[in-house]
Amino acid sequence: MPRSGIAGLPEPAARPEVAAAVATGNIASHAATIITMSLDRVRHTAGPEAVAGMEHALTVTAAENDHDFLARVAKHWADALDQDGGEPSEEVLRQLQGAFVRKPRRGLHHLEIFATTDQYEHLLTVINVATNPRVGRAATPADTPPRLSGRRLGQGR
Repeated sequence: MPRSGIAGLPEPAARPEVAAAVATGNIASHAATIITMSLDRVRHTAGPEAVAGMEHALTVTAAENDHDFLARVAKHWADALDQDGGEPSEEVLRQLQGAFVRKPRRGLHHLEIFATTDQYEHLLTVINVATNPRVGRAATPADTPPRLSGRRLGQGR
């Protein structure tokens, strides 16, 4: 809705299309809250044109549908414009990282690994070397065939 600035002068609404729809009674204040919260979620990651398009689409959706449907559509819009979500803190990353053994599925063991970029690069290198069929394993003394006591095959006793 229109608001007063720090000097007490009137300022236009932050979301003009939503404000106009609320002022005319086309959408309820609850719908306006859903829309503005969704717009606030993507304002730092989406461009102004995308945010304006989202505002228009959600305002039309709010005028034609119930709040539950509007909330679902708003979530889809926000997820589409901000696919990665907010940037996690270092503390959150430390809490989430690790290797987790899950229940086997269809005869295969299931591992989940959450790693930082540096950890991922090291793990990927180790996994690629270990699973590459073109890289043979190092020969061990057990792999060397035994020598015959100075005689060549085919020679008699």
